Amino acid sequence: QEPKFIVSVMADVNRASDMILDHVDRQRLALNEQPYLAKNDPFAPLDPGEEVPFRNAAIVKTRSGGYAIRASYDGVELGLKKVSKGTARTYFQLTDYKDKAAFLNMTARKTFGPEIAMMGRSQAVSAKMGI
Repeated sequence: QEPKFIVSVMADVNRASDMILDHVDRQRLALNEQPYLAKNDPFAPLDPGEEVPFRNAAIVKTRSGGYAIRASYDGVELGLKKVSKGTARTYFQLTDYKDKAAFLNMTARKTFGPEIAMMGRSQAVSAKMGI
């Protein structure tokens, strides 16, 4: 009867299903078996236009009272970098998970841009050396 309720329940079920399959895939990988989901396959090649997502990204409050963002990118921990109080306030005021994720990804991309560029260059150099 309530379409909004059904949609929200379906979204929660989908999220729970993804979490379960991610956990199962981690176990399958530990047993040297093929994962069920292609996104969890470490040997699957990335499409040329596909962006590598940030993992474990979060905006946190520091001991000094400021705010910082942390993230890992392509398996490399990028550490903590300061963000403005306004950026942190905007992030914490968002209520929709998709909006929060998009804002966090945009902020991480803007904050860690130089590090990501260096990683891309070093991967390109190592790929040339391997050929």
